[in-house]
Amino acid sequence: MRNLLLFLTLLAIPNPGTACTVRLAVASNFKTTLEALVEAYEPEPHEEFQIISGASGVLFSQILRGAPFDIFFSADADKINRLDKQSLTHGESWTYAIGRMALYTPGRSPSTFFESNNLSETIALANPRHAPYGVAGTYWLKTHLRSGKPVRTVIGGNVAQAFHYVQSGNASAGLVALAQLINENIESEEYVALPFDEYPLIEQKAAVLRQPTCETTTDFVRFLRSDEASVIIQRSGYTTLDVTE
Repeated sequence: MRNLLLFLTLLAIPNPGTACTVRLAVASNFKTTLEALVEAYEPEPHEEFQIISGASGVLFSQILRGAPFDIFFSADADKINRLDKQSLTHGESWTYAIGRMALYTPGRSPSTFFESNNLSETIALANPRHAPYGVAGTYWLKTHLRSGKPVRTVIGGNVAQAFHYVQSGNASAGLVALAQLINENIESEEYVALPFDEYPLIEQKAAVLRQPTCETTTDFVRFLRSDEASVIIQRSGYTTLDVTE
């Protein structure tokens, strides 16, 4: 019996070589950058990363309902702070990026959007109920379009969908993440990065959501806060805080 108990105890101890799956919930604007970070981390054969992307508000609701995510990369700080207050995070949360919003006008200069009086002019943006880029875009529209300009809005579920609406011709312009435009190699003449003081700060924050079941989660978080990761994030179109250890 004693030998049996010892055998069962050994089985319960995690083996560094056993399979480990880390589930990453990420705001849609950061998905491509997160994929690049996972690649740069160079997972071992037994380490697997599952990336689930969507609007931050939708992912937040799923977490409250018990979705089994290991790390949540929100496009704002508020949702992470709320999870902190409800004791639904593990360890210290951190700001992984400052998002940059851009006005995208395919096939023309962004200045023409302000000059146009075309009644068919439309601009796509993310849903402000779920996506921080939607909140920023709504604020920018209210404060930077001259009174009476004929413009209609097309609302996407998240900033990735807003970008798709512009790409597919369902909107003539879009308020999207600068990172999306860089990732898609969009011509710089077709967009302008908007100054940070023209919309609410998009502080993108992350947190571990539960006690790590394997060392990979801890190791990956350490990598995310390294100089190497910071370079990748900045190259993707974000600004970073000094998060090096």
